[in-house]
Amino acid sequence: MSAAARAVRRPLALAPAAALLALAAAHAGATPSQHATLAPAKPRGPFASAAMAAYVKTRAGAITAAVYNIKTKRLFIYNPGLHGDDASIAKVDILATALYEAQQRGTTLSPLEQELAAGAIEHSDNDDAQALWQIDGGNPAIAAFNARVGMTQTILDPQGAWGLYESTARDQIRLLQHIALHNDVLSDASRKFELDLMHNVEADQGWGVSGGVLQPARVALKNGWLPVGPGWEINSIGQVTGRFRDYLLAVLTSDDPSMPYGVVTIEDISQLVWSYFVPRRFLPSTTPQGHGI
Repeated sequence: MSAAARAVRRPLALAPAAALLALAAAHAGATPSQHATLAPAKPRGPFASAAMAAYVKTRAGAITAAVYNIKTKRLFIYNPGLHGDDASIAKVDILATALYEAQQRGTTLSPLEQELAAGAIEHSDNDDAQALWQIDGGNPAIAAFNARVGMTQTILDPQGAWGLYESTARDQIRLLQHIALHNDVLSDASRKFELDLMHNVEADQGWGVSGGVLQPARVALKNGWLPVGPGWEINSIGQVTGRFRDYLLAVLTSDDPSMPYGVVTIEDISQLVWSYFVPRRFLPSTTPQGHGI
């Protein structure tokens, strides 16, 4: 695939938004892996801070977010259960499915699959993602993998328009756990392959849950953006590691008046989460307890 071809952004060829409400991928009998069982969401956390509460009141559109503190194994959710269109964050799910299927066959991704994976994640190439989705086996394969990792709140588009998959911030954390943390679904080699790609997205797609993160901390992320009706769906998911922090963050927004507006919302929320997790020893003694946990 030529560099010139990659430089051209392809819009998602998706079905009408009315198709969103069908085909709930519920798998009550599935046995999730050890890392898919999360601690219950806590009432305290970055989304209950005064700064966050004041900020989200100023933003238009719908916002849902979740953060999992890897160090303390605590999960915090803002607007739990709220669904949003995946747009291109679905590519993380598509690649994870491909890696899982390769493991089930006792092999690794083929050279072609590796090239498609790099295009889908690093460049957000829709054609590459579609080709990988087809090799995966489409919706049945995605549904089987999602059930395996406990993504019970994710709804697949019945026509197979993966950009119109609906998910929650909690389910995106479940997915990220299986990519960022050792588990019994994806091997360490498979996880490293996907994380390396997420660490290497092209520069103009490095926005999102990287907002406010200071070097030398590292961010592995994937973003999604999609015009729906008069508004935009803008999403970002990823892992932040370094400077005394290690957490997974998913922020999903909908009905944004523009793409830049949604990007700003996510980056500002990311900055507030980053600041919240500052270690207590670096806080003034007058700071209320409950920060940096």
